[in-house]
Amino acid sequence: MHLWRYNGYEDIDLMTDNMQSNQSMRIADNETAKLLRCRHSILTKSFSFWGDPQPREPTHIYDMRRYVLRVFD
Repeated sequence: MHLWRYNGYEDIDLMTDNMQSNQSMRIADNETAKLLRCRHSILTKSFSFWGDPQPREPTHIYDMRRYVLRVFD
C-alpha cells in the first residue's frame, strides 16, 4: 500500500499530467503492472476534526478505514 498526500486537487492533476507525459514514469508503471494481479486507487479526504495523521515508527500498524457519509435533508 502506498499513501500519497496531495495538497488539493491541483496536486492530483499535476501528478496525473506528469505520469502521462514522462516517458520513464510510463515505462516504470508498465513494468510494475506486469507484477500485479490487480490495482485499485482511491482518493479520499480526511475529516478536519481528526487532524492530520503524523508519521510513526516503521513497526506501527495502521488501521485504514474509508467512510461514506450519509446526506440528511
